[in-house]
Amino acid sequence: MASIGEVYGSNFQQQASLDKALHASNIFAQNIAHKQFNFRNNSESMWNGNNMKPEIINALKKQVNTNKQSMEVVHISKTSDMINSFPYLINGAVEYFVIIDTEHADKGKTQVYSIYLTPNIMTAY
Repeated sequence: MASIGEVYGSNFQQQASLDKALHASNIFAQNIAHKQFNFRNNSESMWNGNNMKPEIINALKKQVNTNKQSMEVVHISKTSDMINSFPYLINGAVEYFVIIDTEHADKGKTQVYSIYLTPNIMTAY
């Protein structure tokens, strides 16, 4: 009888976990692109301890821009000075983002949103 590694490949579990995390990030990206910032979802697969996995942050940023080209996602590092621009900070697993929407830039209007994501919720300030 064949082993699981022979049937599915030696990195099956790692790839399955990454695919689950990418799927969750795509759901968040769709909501961000549609400006639906209050969202609850179990996204623990996207996290490594109290930090979101770097490859997931990059995938989230790319997917939002793919869904809506006028929208840019900027990740705010918890150790940068920009973190002080948020009204309050959260202890534990959290990542902060600034969303810049230039959809109406031709009319002189650019919208900026500050959001945070935890393993269970995404919401705007």
